[in-house]
Amino acid sequence: MILVQADDIRTPEVLGTMAEIKEGVENVPRVVAVTSIASLFNPVPGEKRELKRKIAALPFDLRRQYVTNDYTKGLMLIKIDGKMDGNELVVLLEEIRDVLDSVEMPGDVVFVSAGMDVVSSQIEEIMDKDKVQSVLLSLALVIILLFIALRSFMGIILALLPVILTIIFAMGTMGFLGIPEGFLTLMIPTLLLGLGIDYSIHFITRYKEERERGEKLEDALRITSSTVGVSIALTTITTTLGFLALLTVTLIPVQDFSKIAAIGLIICMIFVPVIISVGLLFHERVIRRALSFFSWRT
Repeated sequence: MILVQADDIRTPEVLGTMAEIKEGVENVPRVVAVTSIASLFNPVPGEKRELKRKIAALPFDLRRQYVTNDYTKGLMLIKIDGKMDGNELVVLLEEIRDVLDSVEMPGDVVFVSAGMDVVSSQIEEIMDKDKVQSVLLSLALVIILLFIALRSFMGIILALLPVILTIIFAMGTMGFLGIPEGFLTLMIPTLLLGLGIDYSIHFITRYKEERERGEKLEDALRITSSTVGVSIALTTITTTLGFLALLTVTLIPVQDFSKIAAIGLIICMIFVPVIISVGLLFHERVIRRALSFFSWRT
């Protein structure tokens, strides 16, 4: 939409400008039609008195779609050919602004882009700029907390690896399904980082406890998988069902968010026990033996 603000829009100059903007915007790709109070007259009356009379003669339900009761604000409605993702919407809005900038405005009349599409685009643009910063900040805080909890460089790597792979796979799945980035889906990496790292900490902590009790490597992993692994699976199922409940919401961005969040949690449920177990086996059987061998040789 384009919002028109003036002391009184019922003037030939204002409606003439609307007609000029309509012609320019309809030349923008993906725009199908532009309607306004001016599009109801062909041609626009050249006298203000005649114009006011014709506007007053319009049915109320038709007139109120385009102008307020005091005629100080009006709308130009823009119809596009189908759904657009965030990037396409940004391009469209920029081209509409270019059209508005190229048209000479009469007096103190103001034409500005408006509507939820504009708000959503601005929100996505702001969040897109901040998403890398927020993820890096979250990652830094998680690394600090992991160091406090695990006191091991290898433990930090093993805890983060399945979560980072989960984020990569979840975002890749979003692209595969053709789900566009929105202000909700931009929060998926941070969400999965927070939920997934909890799985990793529980798994590694329980494994360390079993090793401290004297259990062998294979037995410690078996006990950890049969206890913590089951808990992770049950937690993932309940949380996933909670996210999938959002599919009942009619807003498409909310539905997209629930799908990717649920898929990400399921991937994380699989990755955490599998990748950490393989990592622990590799660390115990390969890295430690290699370090012991080199220390013995020296």
